[in-house]
Amino acid sequence: MRGIFVYNRASIGAVMIQGVKGSHNSEQGAYLHGPDITVKDSIFSFNELVGVGAIVGGEYEVKIQFEGKVSSHDNGSSGIAFGNNGDLGAQDMEVIVNGDVETYMNGGVGLATSTVPSNRVRLTIKEKSSFTSCQNSGPVDAADITSQGPYGVVSFIDEGTEGYVCDVVEIRDEVQALPEPNCVACPVCS
Repeated sequence: MRGIFVYNRASIGAVMIQGVKGSHNSEQGAYLHGPDITVKDSIFSFNELVGVGAIVGGEYEVKIQFEGKVSSHDNGSSGIAFGNNGDLGAQDMEVIVNGDVETYMNGGVGLATSTVPSNRVRLTIKEKSSFTSCQNSGPVDAADITSQGPYGVVSFIDEGTEGYVCDVVEIRDEVQALPEPNCVACPVCS
């Protein structure tokens, strides 16, 4: 069971999730889909699968913004997972960090992204904001941030922050070997 399920449509307007604790669910702490969704000052922890999951699919672009302090930790799989549900006609996904986001001590990776050729995922870390991902178990070499797919459509954009911790740590492709991208080491999480 999911803790919070948001399926927003463009005609509904903005959705704000603030001060929420999504914990101890049999699936995700939060599942988000659609435009104009903001998650602020919330914690997603101890869920059997993912802390926060967002899937691109259908007619709406997914646009999610994290504000204030958002933490996703001690989940069975990934802290935050963005991906595609297999819909080749899916719209793009935009994720904006305008605050401090932490993913740590998850059973999988801290941030997992995957895409198909027809859509893109863009993660932007705004100025004076941070995304910290460390001490996750990860599937390969304890990766904290992964991007899966041969299409190179996941982009990480750092807008001059002081707290951006990791670029893409690992790209996996079942078809061909891809070069490992640049990465900066994560600090010790408190």
